[in-house]
Amino acid sequence: MEDHEGSSSENNLTDIETTKNHYFQFYKRTSNTSKHTLENTKLLQESEIFELLRKTKKKHEEEKKELEEIYKGFYPQWRFELFQGYNLLLFGIGSKRGILNDFAKEKLKDSLIINVNGCSPMTRVLYILQLITGSIMKSQHKFRSMLEHAQYIKNHFSETVDKPVLDSETGT
Repeated sequence: MEDHEGSSSENNLTDIETTKNHYFQFYKRTSNTSKHTLENTKLLQESEIFELLRKTKKKHEEEKKELEEIYKGFYPQWRFELFQGYNLLLFGIGSKRGILNDFAKEKLKDSLIINVNGCSPMTRVLYILQLITGSIMKSQHKFRSMLEHAQYIKNHFSETVDKPVLDSETGT
């Protein structure tokens, strides 16, 4: 019985060797490389690119407009939450810039707003601090460190936040 098991094991090894040899016998050693290189490609002119983009059908335009209308229904709630000290978090596929800009234009007319492009590699903490002190606070103060800069902003807005905020829509 042991001889039979041993021969079965040897047969399996022989089968594996035969299969391996069969594979490599038909395996191509040469590599097929495409002749299509960037050098042979006709590059489009800028006008051709814009023409192709103009002809391209925009997908889901109706659905996007429906979503924008739904979001506009949330504007009063978003404004309320912001004025209560909460933040907004919009997430999902696609840019939220358009809807946020529209919200700011519609519901935050009397508020101080800065628009920071967080995707830009040029956006740094120092840039945002300078944007706040320069654009909103109208300060030309020079700072020795970012910590001092941030503390200056915190102190300014801590004093401002203690004052009651009137709701421009209700007059309360």
